[in-house]
Amino acid sequence: MNIKDIILAIFVAFIWGGYIAISKSALNSFPPLLLGGLRFFIVFIITSPFILKAKIPKIQITILSVILFLNLLILHHAIKTSNTLMPLIFLNELAVPFSALLGILFLKEKFMLKDGIGIFIAIIGSTFIAKECINNFSFENSTILIIIASLICAFYNLLAKKIAHYNIFSILSQLSLLTAVQFFIASYFQEDLPLIENIHIHSIYSLIYLSVICSVVGFYIWFYLLNKYPLGKVTPFILLSPIFGCIMTMLLFNEPIDPQIIPSGLLIILGVAIIELQNDRKKL
Repeated sequence: MNIKDIILAIFVAFIWGGYIAISKSALNSFPPLLLGGLRFFIVFIITSPFILKAKIPKIQITILSVILFLNLLILHHAIKTSNTLMPLIFLNELAVPFSALLGILFLKEKFMLKDGIGIFIAIIGSTFIAKECINNFSFENSTILIIIASLICAFYNLLAKKIAHYNIFSILSQLSLLTAVQFFIASYFQEDLPLIENIHIHSIYSLIYLSVICSVVGFYIWFYLLNKYPLGKVTPFILLSPIFGCIMTMLLFNEPIDPQIIPSGLLIILGVAIIELQNDRKKL
């Protein structure tokens, strides 16, 4: 990879790594369901010129939008109710071993010894994190919720592979429209709209970050790199995401690094690395 593309790959790892911390900032002003609706509506507006570029089967894109809605519904609730973010940042990486496991079970993908080792190590790391939370009397529903969200994300990856060959912006446009509608309907029945004076400017910046930077810019760069280089060349950079996420959490919320969490988090990253490095699986 040339220097420019290496920088782009690190940039994607950085912007995706900050997702949980930035979401926490946005959730300080916006209710979880409304935040999801606004985020995907902005993505839809940006990508709407591409909505008809691909005739994606309606059933597949609808099911995918429902799964994405459930994933982010649980993820946003976990982030909003958690008093600490770093365990969530590492536990969110479980989507990778879960995806590998589902690919083996449902897509009949070839099982490799390294996949089994990686899945085992990642699960051990997540178990240590959960145990540490219990020992510190800080175990919250958010710990369980983030694991459930990671499993749902794995199902999302499983189904997304079936439409990965379509135009990426067309996928984003159609998926964002359907997902935004679900969030807005749920928000209408479950949440009260925030007062204008209670919306902080930082939350607005965070909303723009989540919709424009994470969703549109991040996916565009990611697919540019995937179309130019083998998967094994690109995916290792995403392993930097939890590190960037921890740094951003420290900067935004002054959350100290828990010395008991880091080794367990590194175990999860190691497990993900074993699964991903030189892996020929294609994914969205």
